[in-house]
Amino acid sequence: MSSIGGVKAPNPYREGDAYSHGAIGFHWLTAAIVLTIIPLGVAMGRVDPGPTMDFIYTLHESLGIVVWPLVIARLIYRLKNPPPPMQADIPKLMRYAATLTHWALYAGLLVNPILGYLGVSTYGATIDFFWLGELPSLMAKNEPLSEKILGAHKLIGILMALALCAHVGGALFHHFIRQDRTLLRMLGR
Repeated sequence: MSSIGGVKAPNPYREGDAYSHGAIGFHWLTAAIVLTIIPLGVAMGRVDPGPTMDFIYTLHESLGIVVWPLVIARLIYRLKNPPPPMQADIPKLMRYAATLTHWALYAGLLVNPILGYLGVSTYGATIDFFWLGELPSLMAKNEPLSEKILGAHKLIGILMALALCAHVGGALFHHFIRQDRTLLRMLGR
């Protein structure tokens, strides 16, 4: 309970129901980055060489570099601050699907930035980190290897986009069809 003008305000959350403010912050910051990275990744292959392409590559790669430590910090936070349990009336299959989707997203968020960085390195390029300076190449130039790595990076990006659709679709299903508190818990309500 918080205090407003000496009067205790009621806790808007049900006991054990709410995500912590830290978890909510990590979730929405990660979501904002991912919802920027994915469209940029799609646009990268559809834009003619030039300043627009350079801008898209720099922003996509820079955000990819940022998301990796963010997800590490988020997982450490999650270990120290476990999420509240799912509502008791959620069927077992939905619980399993939600857990699988969450961990698939975490795995993609940890693996794909590394693949992207390795793919750029083996292509023989460097990453211009937010126009502040270039990050060092991690490996020697090897274009055939780069094609394989970047192919895996693209495939994982597509799978992550599908998992993200499942995640958002599940949240909307809970909110509009089941009319439970699943989405509200992550909105801080």
